[in-house]
Amino acid sequence: MATYRKVRSAVTEKLTGSFLPLGVPTRYRVEDERNAAKERIDDSRAAAAFRVRVALPGEFGETLTARVESLRAEPQPAQAGAEDLGKMAGLKGGPGWPDPYVYVTLRRLGSAESVETGAGQALYRGEQGRLSGIYNLYESKDVVVLVADPRAKTGYERQKLPDQGPGEDTKEDEESQCRRCARPKPVETLIGAGLLSSGDVKEMLASGEHIRVVLGVSPDGNPADPNGRTNNALNYFRNNGRNYPMPWGMAKSLAVADAISSVMQISGKEPELNGAVWDTGQRGLAVSLPGGEALVTGRDHLTRGRAVDVRVERHHRSGALGFGPLGPGWSSPLFSHIRRIQADVCKV
Repeated sequence: MATYRKVRSAVTEKLTGSFLPLGVPTRYRVEDERNAAKERIDDSRAAAAFRVRVALPGEFGETLTARVESLRAEPQPAQAGAEDLGKMAGLKGGPGWPDPYVYVTLRRLGSAESVETGAGQALYRGEQGRLSGIYNLYESKDVVVLVADPRAKTGYERQKLPDQGPGEDTKEDEESQCRRCARPKPVETLIGAGLLSSGDVKEMLASGEHIRVVLGVSPDGNPADPNGRTNNALNYFRNNGRNYPMPWGMAKSLAVADAISSVMQISGKEPELNGAVWDTGQRGLAVSLPGGEALVTGRDHLTRGRAVDVRVERHHRSGALGFGPLGPGWSSPLFSHIRRIQADVCKV
């Protein structure tokens, strides 16, 4: 029977199989999220960052590469090791969004080095040598950070407006409305201590509820695998088929990009209620005067009914950063649904 391989979090330093992406609130009140003591609890119980650990034959080499990807559906165990899962793969976001997949470098924890003895014989290291269990364990050099809000991406400058008054935070700027958008403090601590490089932190869009890890070769090349060890490992599993299927790992994302109910607009605040619109004279095309955004409406299907019509419509707002099946800025009544808010998942 197939089992799930858990992933190891670089933040919590424990095995876990579920994560909460950046941009998703953990508590109802912003003040509670910014409380130092409660923030430490949130980081340990709802981590957004993790490393990958997987068991593989140590003879594959010191380093391999793996693909970590977001999935919209959970594959059957017999399919979970497939190199391409087709439409199960998570959707991409718009410009500036992280990709729904990253490639990480796996490093073997054991060592193949031997110690020469005076008798002319080689002895392998006991606790880390070929006969040890750790020799067949690999752990990612990189730390993967799940992101559900594009404003949580490194390099995005969130808008910060002056406070409204003494002790009052502005609620209409991106700094206040983007929840848990700062990189986890334990990750920053590792970088500050020189234990982790900034280039080894890979941000991935949480566009699906499932996270899969499988061996993979980046289309851009693998500088960490110049000898093609990963390709050799992939060929090994392909040739063995069902006798030794491709290893895989699955984890759970407690929320996805769709959980962000209303991402900030270009204007820096929520859309005006019933704001003035300039009609361009062309059907389905207008301009929102409060923010200067383009509004596009399209109807793909209409069937008249006795009481309720069946319509398939699309709406686009150029300033929206929101995520959806139709792409950035697009929405449709067809995808209207009730969201489950993961608030206070860490409440004690």
